[in-house]
Amino acid sequence: MNRAYYDWPALAVLLVVLWWVAYQFSRRTYRFTVGVVAAASVLAVTGYGLRLPGKHPTFESGLLAGGNAVSRDMLGSFIPAGLQHSLLPGPVGWLLLLVLIGGVLLAFDAVSVRRQQPTVNVGSVPPSGGGSDTGDGKAGGGDSQAVHSRQVITEELKFRLPAVAVRSPASMPGGSTLASLATVVSDSEVQGSKLTAALMQAVHALEARPRIYEVQIFVDHCDDNGTVNPQGEKVLVTVDLRDARSGQTLATRILRPCPVDVAAEKIAGFTARWVFRADPSTPAWATGSYDGEDLSAYLLAQEIRSVSRTYQAFADCRRRQREILTDAVQRSTNAGLMQYELAALDDLDGRNLDALRLHLDNRMHNPRFLPARYRLAVSLAGLGGAAREKWPTDRPPTGGQAGPADQAEPPFLFREDITDKLALSGLLQTIRGRKFRELHLPGHGGYSAEARQKAITDLLRTAQPSDVQLGQISQVLLMVAYQELRAYQRRMRASWLLWGALIHRQERAAYLELLRTGPSWRRHPWRRMATPRVALTAFKLSLRIAAGDAGTGQAADDAQAQTLHQLGLDRVLDGGGSWVYGRMPWQAVYNAACLCAMSADRFTPRGRDAARRAVTLLRLAITDPACELDRPSEWIGVDPSLARLRRMPAFDAFVRQQAHQDFDAAEGNPPPNASWFQRLLPYSPP
Repeated sequence: MNRAYYDWPALAVLLVVLWWVAYQFSRRTYRFTVGVVAAASVLAVTGYGLRLPGKHPTFESGLLAGGNAVSRDMLGSFIPAGLQHSLLPGPVGWLLLLVLIGGVLLAFDAVSVRRQQPTVNVGSVPPSGGGSDTGDGKAGGGDSQAVHSRQVITEELKFRLPAVAVRSPASMPGGSTLASLATVVSDSEVQGSKLTAALMQAVHALEARPRIYEVQIFVDHCDDNGTVNPQGEKVLVTVDLRDARSGQTLATRILRPCPVDVAAEKIAGFTARWVFRADPSTPAWATGSYDGEDLSAYLLAQEIRSVSRTYQAFADCRRRQREILTDAVQRSTNAGLMQYELAALDDLDGRNLDALRLHLDNRMHNPRFLPARYRLAVSLAGLGGAAREKWPTDRPPTGGQAGPADQAEPPFLFREDITDKLALSGLLQTIRGRKFRELHLPGHGGYSAEARQKAITDLLRTAQPSDVQLGQISQVLLMVAYQELRAYQRRMRASWLLWGALIHRQERAAYLELLRTGPSWRRHPWRRMATPRVALTAFKLSLRIAAGDAGTGQAADDAQAQTLHQLGLDRVLDGGGSWVYGRMPWQAVYNAACLCAMSADRFTPRGRDAARRAVTLLRLAITDPACELDRPSEWIGVDPSLARLRRMPAFDAFVRQQAHQDFDAAEGNPPPNASWFQRLLPYSPP
């Protein structure tokens, strides 16, 4: 059989694979793959030539004979039989094939370059503003104050653009980002002699180059309403983003009037949005809104810092950050990262319903945003465990509790919004079969998915639920949280992360960062999964408590003993061993403390022992060098999973000690309406 029937399909498959690599991966990966394929092809052709009849004693002769034979087999079928004697391809056909394949590979290389992250150059501003002085106080078509503002903003923009790092958010509220993966500006210059530069330009002219954008700005001073006024306190900035090579304008926008000191952040957010939009390696949850307002708000919020280290100073900073992010999130259709950061601030201030709504938005629009899915499961579990006190109902709060009625919005808006988002995200469909029958909803058999979802949504929309219905709502939220955490656990497996990084280029950097996070996924696969495993154990116990299971106490003891043994913490708690940091993720140790806190009780020896274990585990978690919490006492003091430990002597002493390390002493005494945590903060006499 003619070998052309094998060679041409094999070449086509090989080119398709190389095109896929060029489209899905970076230029470096593509060129490495081309090198591997080229080396394998040379070996295959040489082996084929050495097996042909004749004498081929050397590698070169075997390669030449094999190449001639392959070119005859592949191109000979296109030559008429009468001309094959004189036109039968040999070395010439081989060279033609190499030229053809080389041209296709260069085209693929151009594809890989075009899909690389673009670079951005910030245009410089001449001292005179680009024109001559007209004698009336204006230079280059603008007043001198506007020219000076433009120079200041341009210089500041060169530092603000690289600060748009959006791919590695903190995993816990109050945490700090340990790594930044995405930067917008990449400045690199090659210096050498003129001859070297000329040779490099000649070589670079033959190959594709990454996209380079250039940002030019024009500044006018204006009033608050946008009217141009040379003496105005605000500036009106026009941003022009264009291709540096062709000069073609890609995006132009007149930004809203803003103070001079925040103009650079506004421009950086708008520029970063368009750069991320053209970058296939930027995830959707980090792209930002169409005008870049949410990205600029993210930059502004990150820049807010307090000189003082008192709790009130940090609370004021958080309030200002929330105001900035809230304004941006409300005007954005899908601000994934900003919603995640705003939800973390809400969690720290006890606004659990607001945080839950933001996490549900992320779940609907960005289901591959794994940190947000973990925080969603934790928020659902926290609300489910305290549904009787925190679920938004039309009933007035009782027992002095600050219920949902104290929120700025009416309770029914929270209730309807949470129910609709749970349904739209498909989370209510995860409750089926035996789990649905455990709810004991009256009048619903649950034989179809529509009937089950309608029964659950009717339950969640109840305006004034009874105590029994509140228990059922608690079960629903805990069931959804359990299923969501199981889905998160499956997606955190190394095999799923590798597969997701292979097929989802947008999430590749984030998934690979999760794989690089210790413990190593190659040597300690179980340890990497310890965080969701321990949380799932706690969720199971919460479900049994919500269902009124009589054997929950013994089940909690068994689950705690088994979990501590699996984590290697049992000997540490008994005083018979030392803890080695890095063996387990610090979040797993923290979750183990939350698991022990479920059995805490000041009136029983068993409960006091559980509280002691929880405090010890919290100490181990926050002293881990990998811990991301900036001020651990702040989150520990408001975490609903640790609420049972409050006002227990060992826990109060631990939080007070940590708070004195995290915060400076404030003058005066705690305010009369101070919360439990605020009473533990350091104070000094006025």
